[in-house]
Amino acid sequence: MPVTPPDWSRERKRSLFEWAPYKSLLGAIRAYQASRDRSGPIAFLRWTSAFFRWRFWSVVSGASIPLRTRIGGGLQIPHCQGVAINVASRIGCNCDIFQGVTIGEYRGQAPTIGDGVQIGPGATILGEVTIGDGARIGPMALVMSDVPAGGAAYAPRAEIRGP
Repeated sequence: MPVTPPDWSRERKRSLFEWAPYKSLLGAIRAYQASRDRSGPIAFLRWTSAFFRWRFWSVVSGASIPLRTRIGGGLQIPHCQGVAINVASRIGCNCDIFQGVTIGEYRGQAPTIGDGVQIGPGATILGEVTIGDGARIGPMALVMSDVPAGGAAYAPRAEIRGP
């Protein structure tokens, strides 16, 4: 599915003492997803540890990202306070999501976000929409229709512009 390879260095902490709650949260989600289908006592300990780390970092970061959300590599959420992502959503590689973003379900359908998408602060993406690769969603935009690859959606009317 990924068009571009994920840049895993965007999710990795530079040092043990770097304060980056979103990186710790994503690390817990990745650890949970890696160990959830395995069996045995070691897998159980890894799964349990990842679950409790996820709970802790969800509270510290103020983000609501379910453990089973499909997230491509290289996701950046520099200011993760108030970010809410629906479990049925799909997020591509190397995306940037800023504070207060909601990616949610509407009428039983969830969005699909392409690779390299930038989502501005306070934006809301709802329903069965596809955000194309490299698209930009502006601050406070409400997106309920598809955005083409390289396109943009801005507030207050969320105008859709081509590449």
